Amino acid sequence: HGFNSSTHVYFVTVQKKSYLPGEAEAGFITRISRSCITDANFDTYSEVTLECHGVGENFNLLQAASTVPASRKVADDLGISEGDQVLLTVFSPGKDRTSEPQKQSAMCAYSLPYID
Repeated sequence: HGFNSSTHVYFVTVQKKSYLPGEAEAGFITRISRSCITDANFDTYSEVTLECHGVGENFNLLQAASTVPASRKVADDLGISEGDQVLLTVFSPGKDRTSEPQKQSAMCAYSLPYID
C-alpha cells in the first residue's frame, strides 16, 4: 500500500523479519517506510515496524490499509487534531512463520503525526 502527504511518500509492506543467514525463517513483519517527496537520492528514507496486537495474538501481516482524516472521536482517542490523517489497517496473524494469513483479523489505527 502506498500513499503520500504534502511532504512525504509512504509505503507499507510485509517483509521477512530478518535476512541474516540462519535467521531467514524468523517469520514476517509489516513495516512502513517514508521518504521526502523532494529527495531524489532517498537520503531521508526511514522505516519502522508496525505492530497490531489483539488478545494474546500478534497480528503481523498487513491485509489492507487506507488513509482517512480523523473524526473528532478518533482524534480524541489518538491525541491528535480532528482532520489529521490516520492510517487504518487490517492485519492477520501469519500461519506459523509464513506469510500466509490465518482467518482472524484485527483493525489498528495509526496517526501520521505519530508515525512521522
